[in-house]
Amino acid sequence: MGVLRGAKPNRVPWTIYAILLPRGHVEREVRNKGAGLVTASPICQTSYPHVEVEVRWTWEEDKPILCRTYHTPVGSVSERARTDLSYYNEGYRSQRIVEYIIKSLSDYDVVRFIIEDAVYHEDYTGFVRARERLGEDGLLLANMGRCPLQRMSIELAGLERLALDLHDYPEVVEGLLQTMEQRQDEVYRMAAESPAELIWSPDNVSTTRMSPRWFERYCLPFYNRHGPMVHRAGKMYVAHMDGRLRGLKHLIAQCDLDVIEAVTPPPMGDLPIAEAQAAWPDKSVWCNFPESLFAEGNCAVFDHTLDLLRQAYSRGHFVLGVTEDMPEDYLETGLSAIAQAIEKYESEEETLYMGGQG
Repeated sequence: MGVLRGAKPNRVPWTIYAILLPRGHVEREVRNKGAGLVTASPICQTSYPHVEVEVRWTWEEDKPILCRTYHTPVGSVSERARTDLSYYNEGYRSQRIVEYIIKSLSDYDVVRFIIEDAVYHEDYTGFVRARERLGEDGLLLANMGRCPLQRMSIELAGLERLALDLHDYPEVVEGLLQTMEQRQDEVYRMAAESPAELIWSPDNVSTTRMSPRWFERYCLPFYNRHGPMVHRAGKMYVAHMDGRLRGLKHLIAQCDLDVIEAVTPPPMGDLPIAEAQAAWPDKSVWCNFPESLFAEGNCAVFDHTLDLLRQAYSRGHFVLGVTEDMPEDYLETGLSAIAQAIEKYESEEETLYMGGQG
């Protein structure tokens, strides 16, 4: 938290999503060497009094498929998601939507009914208990859900359907986006009054699925609408932007955000951290270590971590993190190599400090 607010503690903080770190000896090793856990929790409960949800499971290619059908007074819609179990993280299921809930123009009316039917119940109990359990071992984010455009692109319609419908029926799509934003306002007001310090929008922004024009029209106003609300409450506004960002960096600079989280430098991303820091001098960069480097061996992980710290940490407002799935065969050795590089960097800094004192 100190780094995100501009301070420089005497140890280099680094983080990993708790769901990505399996319990065991490596977990103990990296946490003892300074790794902090990051997890997220909602600050409200949601009910849908006039929506009936039918759930069933099927199997395709030996993989479980979760099928949900939403029955409403104005019609029914359905979605299908493939579910995969993680081998190295007990109980963790990742889901990929294989059939989106919006498949035709008529589905927009049903989805709009569902959005409008939502009733948000302020409930900070779960968040407070989660924070108490975590204690000083890491950071707890208040999960606000994705911004409307990203929710449409990733969860409800898919990129192709969204692009086609925005072109052919912009008034229908933008009407739903406006409704979604208005309802999300209520959740942000609850977050502003909550005990959370970090208000997190898990948006997965990337130019691989969002043009600068879309970002400027739909995302920038969203962040700038909610940023003042978050800041008046003395909290920090964080957005998860883990993809290719170079084409958006000038627009991200205009966002009323405090922290750009999960920024992934080359070779997976296309925006070097030093370039990001120069473009966003008033924001903290919470970096994601490029997971493809794990497959290149411990030396590559060690060297890249050390280079990142040498380039970025001294500028301030920089946190190194791990936010995406890693190749399972290299997880343990890769995390150990990151820890060793951080120890090396701290040793270098201490030597420079002692030399300056001398």
